Amino acid sequence: MKNLNEMQNTIRRLQNDCLAQKITFEQMAAELATMGIVRQHYDCITDELSFYSKEQLVFSGKFEGLEKTKENGPWVLGEHLNVNALEEAIKQVDQRESSTIKFYQKICAAGVVFCLVFLQKKNIYYFDQYGEYYLENYK
Repeated sequence: MKNLNEMQNTIRRLQNDCLAQKITFEQMAAELATMGIVRQHYDCITDELSFYSKEQLVFSGKFEGLEKTKENGPWVLGEHLNVNALEEAIKQVDQRESSTIKFYQKICAAGVVFCLVFLQKKNIYYFDQYGEYYLENYK
């Protein structure tokens, strides 16, 4: 396992590459897993991402790149989980019809306030503010 500073730098690079659509989420997740990252989460309200190894919090901070997209006003946050809109956002980003930033904007509009990714099981839980959730199994 790399030292903590190297891991944080790699996470930032992967995050930026994913936002720039140089790599897919699945490619980023695979590389994170080889580094010993077991889970990550994204808070849609604070725009913060956190990455964890089995032993510790490895990196936490603002999701770089999203702030600029919100300068013209905050994104719409759906009241309840809209599974159809969430599935459509997932499909579009998976097929590279939508950017990563647009994906996050669409899941917020679909009512998602928190995402929890388990890298080894390849599961993503999308939660709304009332505890309703949607489970995605990625490849």
